[in-house]
Amino acid sequence: MDAICAVGPEFYGNTAKPFPSLETLLFINMSAWEQWSLSTGNEQENNLFPRLCKLTLRTIPKLIIGGWPSQFPALVELVIDECPRLETPVATVNLPSLKEGNFSCCDGRMLRGVISISSSVTRLTMFNITRISELTSFLQGGSLSSSLKSLEELSIERCDELMCLWEEKDGVTAGIDPNHVLKRLTVNYCRQLVRIGTFPCNHLEYLRLDECDNLEELPQGIMTCGLVELHIVSCPSLTSLSRAKLPGTLRKLEVSNCKNLQSLPEGIVTAPKSSNCCDDDSSSRRSSSSSSNGIGGRGNGATATMWSQLPPQLQEVRIISCPSLVPFPFSDENVKQLVPSLKKIYIAYSEVLGSSLEGTTAVGLEEIHIESCKMLKSLTPHLHRSFTRLTLLIVEDCPALELECFPQLPDSLRELNIENCPGIKSLPLQMHAHQSLRKLQIYSCTGIASFPEEGLPPNLEDLIVSNCENLNQPMSKWGLKRTAALRRLTIFGKIGGMQSHLTSLQILSIWWSPKLKFLPREGLPASLCLLYIRGCTEDLVKRCSKEGGGGGGGSRDYYFPLIERIPLVEIS
Repeated sequence: MDAICAVGPEFYGNTAKPFPSLETLLFINMSAWEQWSLSTGNEQENNLFPRLCKLTLRTIPKLIIGGWPSQFPALVELVIDECPRLETPVATVNLPSLKEGNFSCCDGRMLRGVISISSSVTRLTMFNITRISELTSFLQGGSLSSSLKSLEELSIERCDELMCLWEEKDGVTAGIDPNHVLKRLTVNYCRQLVRIGTFPCNHLEYLRLDECDNLEELPQGIMTCGLVELHIVSCPSLTSLSRAKLPGTLRKLEVSNCKNLQSLPEGIVTAPKSSNCCDDDSSSRRSSSSSSNGIGGRGNGATATMWSQLPPQLQEVRIISCPSLVPFPFSDENVKQLVPSLKKIYIAYSEVLGSSLEGTTAVGLEEIHIESCKMLKSLTPHLHRSFTRLTLLIVEDCPALELECFPQLPDSLRELNIENCPGIKSLPLQMHAHQSLRKLQIYSCTGIASFPEEGLPPNLEDLIVSNCENLNQPMSKWGLKRTAALRRLTIFGKIGGMQSHLTSLQILSIWWSPKLKFLPREGLPASLCLLYIRGCTEDLVKRCSKEGGGGGGGSRDYYFPLIERIPLVEIS
């Protein structure tokens, strides 16, 4: 196909309708192709592709379409990628069925022409568009409402010339009708973008701004839309979100890798101690009198907590790698009350939590994930009362965290994961009585020397113990006899022996345990489906082989009969 230079009338033959049933047409990697004539000289040439649904032109750097046909009546999806010389279609062309347009590495003038003839497009993706000013001036000129009145999703990526998407002229946002149906806007890797501009789209639900190095502020008018998700990722010029007060409809907020961000959006103030902080209605009323100061910023003097500043419907917060966000100075007069609607928190490589969670409560919180918070020294001792609906707790890489006695877990907790926290000296109190816990993972916690004498939770199904160097307690003392429901056991690091009484165990994995020399003489659990041992001694490998033991202990040291019934075994 590299030798083709032109496609003309001979491509269509002598029939009036050369492709009556064709639905998909793709031309890809045709480096020499320059001319494509869509004219047959026939009076009925408007019906060249009556059923064509998808047209793809990809990596055809020299292609020039001599004349677009006046109609693609059934075209639903148009993909143009790396076709920089394509000309703008004339105004007489009509794409009445077009729903999705994907344009990459092409000219903004051509894209402008396509938009002008496509009134039904609902999804538009633009990647690395040159002469982007041709397009933005078109959008700002009032044509968006008429040409893309059905557009629901707009994605702009790697358009380096883009500096502002929409401007306000005479108090009105050019090119946008407030009742426009746009629901999703994504702007990625537009490194010259300084601002989005005034953005009064009432129906916008999703906004993602990613790798926009020069972006200085959020879109103005963001409060007027029904935004549900907001993602701000790797925008180093963004220093504050306080000017753009977030709408009360927001349910998910992600702020990640914004190294100069100092303050988060304002919102609901902290409930006073005398108030019913569990009352959603009272929280909503308090939001109307929220402080005008941002939160988490240096020296703002505000008296509201970080979480209570967020919108009242917020359910998920992710703050990752924002080193300039400082801990908020809680005052004695306020309660550390999180938004009642909040269900998930993920904080990583940021110090917004300060040194302690003591006094912090959240009636609806279900998941807490804390990672690499270097300042965090303690959790709340009332963990079981402060987070009564918590189902997942993950604490990892917090070197300053010191817990001689890990606080009692909420009755609702189903999964606990603690990793690389050397200051944690014990597992949670009353763990043997915890009925809901199903999964327990302990990684690289050198401070833990033993398991609770009372044992582990009775309904535990999955236990992982990894590289706990000071855990010298033999497995027989781990209290596994109570865990009748245990189905998966994974151990990384030293282990002296194994247990045979785990009647529900299905998967047993042991990694890099050179001290493991013996398997239980009474055999492994009959329920076991997978046995995986890696990094053990050569002697143990030999004893488990079909050829026999040779370990000096006679038949007692010959383990093959103990493992031959297990469906999947790997020992090395």
